[in-house]
Amino acid sequence: MIFSYSRLSLYEECPYRFKKVYVDGEREAESLPLALGKAVHKAIEMRLKGFPEDAALARGFIEANFKRELNFNEVQKLMRRVPYEKYIGNLEAVEFSFQLPLTSTVAFRGVIDLVTTNGDIIDWKTNRKMYDVQDTKQLALYAWAVSEFYRLEKVRGTLSFLRFNKESSTVFTESDMQAARMWAIGLASEITWALEQLEKQPKLEHVLFPARPSSRCKTCPFSIECYLKKFK
Repeated sequence: MIFSYSRLSLYEECPYRFKKVYVDGEREAESLPLALGKAVHKAIEMRLKGFPEDAALARGFIEANFKRELNFNEVQKLMRRVPYEKYIGNLEAVEFSFQLPLTSTVAFRGVIDLVTTNGDIIDWKTNRKMYDVQDTKQLALYAWAVSEFYRLEKVRGTLSFLRFNKESSTVFTESDMQAARMWAIGLASEITWALEQLEKQPKLEHVLFPARPSSRCKTCPFSIECYLKKFK
């Protein structure tokens, strides 16, 4: 079974929403923040690969399926926040896609926005709120992946918050990376077990994949359904 950070974190956040999306196959409508992130990331990728700005922006809008609400000036502004001169000539990989085994039966995959020649990793963020690089396990897991590919004992990870022109960085040690890996293994094992039990006892779906109410319910497309089932 293959997991990504987004799958693992969604399950940790709310098992019920995880089931709706990844087990039942119910697609969530693409939000404006997600479309914005796609457009900006693709535009940055193209610029780092040497494309002129206009062409890079066009590719960004194609990536976001020309979502009507997207603002051209906002995409352009965020794309221009990247200090390209700092990275040109210091690029090991752009949009580095990987898949590595977590255990003999579970794999982890992801895409790292930028890997420098000395093994540093950078993740572009278009969020309207900043947070610390160690607030989630995402970059620590990506650091672990880079350490596996390039045989590094330490990896510097940076979240670049383009909207604020600020960064949050840390150097992940082997201990940090293994702790993140164990977090992923733990969640992946829990999900695998729950799926196996669901196949045997489908009537226990709400026990195996319970809803976890939080502030994120405001943006969840299944929140009303979840609420109605709770008081049914």
